[in-house]
Amino acid sequence: MISAVSLGKGTKQATEGVRVYKFRNRNYEYWVWDGTLDNPQSATLEVYKNNRILMRQTCRKS
Repeated sequence: MISAVSLGKGTKQATEGVRVYKFRNRNYEYWVWDGTLDNPQSATLEVYKNNRILMRQTCRKS
């Protein structure tokens, strides 16, 4: 279970009205999709390795 994610020195971009934060740690790339128009307090964390998704988890912003 992931309790908190620090975005550190990642990048931020807007994609179709949703902010996407991307950052890398060694061989892993993390994407945080920040909210939706329907639910701005929700977010989705995706973890990739070698351009393949390993995990996708919905989370709530605090």
